[in-house]
Amino acid sequence: MASIVSPSFTVRSVVQGLLSSATLGFNANYAASLANYPGALPISIDFAAAKPMSFFLGRLAIEDIVESGAFKFPVMSLYTTAGANQNMQKFQKFAGLVRVGVDVHLSYKTSQARIVFEAWPDAVEDAMYTTFNQAAAQNWGSGVVYNGQLGFERRQVRRGAENWLQTLYFQATFEAIIT
Repeated sequence: MASIVSPSFTVRSVVQGLLSSATLGFNANYAASLANYPGALPISIDFAAAKPMSFFLGRLAIEDIVESGAFKFPVMSLYTTAGANQNMQKFQKFAGLVRVGVDVHLSYKTSQARIVFEAWPDAVEDAMYTTFNQAAAQNWGSGVVYNGQLGFERRQVRRGAENWLQTLYFQATFEAIIT
């Protein structure tokens, strides 16, 4: 079997492993953050389900996911946004930076319309930063090192999905060395 050369695949695989970890992953950290954000709703991303899916690999428009019907909210997607071989270590197949994106799509039902729209994204943001930055998660393996750069953007709450929709976009940068 040939060795994997794709830096995108390598980094996405280790990030998916962390996000889905039962003890260090997103769900565990989200559950732990709930008490700090009154009004945030309890959620869990099912990283293993075939259908309905709440986790996708790939940069997908939420409108297309909703149209497909094979999903459940909240929805998370993981994908590569960019990469560049910078020859950080000479004579490797790839030695540079890889950026991954994680979208978290939240949908508020009409019965939830009076909730504080900031509480839920605050809890998601807390869980994502804890997941990526906790000391116990820094052994990424596979020639991958997280450089600590995690940014986010909160998109506007708008009509859509189950009546109200908000997307949180996270971007993390990794150094990858593929031998």
